[in-house]
Amino acid sequence: MSVDRFFEVPGLVVNDKAAVFSGDDDPAIPGLNAPIGSLYMRTDGRHYRKTGGLDNDWGETDTGGGGGGGFTGLGLWRYRTETTSTPSSGRLQFDNTDVDLATNLYVNALNDSGSDMTTFLSLIKSGDLVYIQDQANAAKHIIAEVGAFTLLSGVFTFPLSMVESEGAAITNNTTVAFVTSHSGSNSGLIIPFFNEDGTQDNIELVDGQIPFFNEDTTQDNIGLV
Repeated sequence: MSVDRFFEVPGLVVNDKAAVFSGDDDPAIPGLNAPIGSLYMRTDGRHYRKTGGLDNDWGETDTGGGGGGGFTGLGLWRYRTETTSTPSSGRLQFDNTDVDLATNLYVNALNDSGSDMTTFLSLIKSGDLVYIQDQANAAKHIIAEVGAFTLLSGVFTFPLSMVESEGAAITNNTTVAFVTSHSGSNSGLIIPFFNEDGTQDNIELVDGQIPFFNEDTTQDNIGLV
């Protein structure tokens, strides 16, 4: 079983962290140890969430936000610094070495594991955001708003209306996580989460905000785009 852990965020459970993983197989077989609430993004586009304390307590879920916005993880690609419009299998690249000045993103339909992601990439529509992160360093990431894609010879071209990079530049041939945020209102969206004892609660988003509590019991909110 091939598994990559590419970032983690503060969890809904105090003193815990919810991790995000990517891999080729069902995480429940033979089992993957992770905090409850963690997300597993399989390279074939399926998603799983950790629902209990046992290593095989993973349930398949839909992360796509029923009728509103939502997040979809499409797996891992290799980031290339070339600026041509024809990245080879498993690669993605921009049309400018300074990504903040880029006007197009080129993504091969095959991700780094060789999975054909044509169907899932085709779901990205104008106005959606893409999030590209160094697998090993969450401080290095790129957020871009895309326009309607074109597909030619197995390569998606996404025109860009906004690009913003954070941290040091991602270096050539680095493995990166590719996540999309679908445009649309998140108000009223119900997100399930699991307590430390394995029981389930639900959070209803209001104006795209997820409430959570810090260790000192003060409340903050996470905004969804």
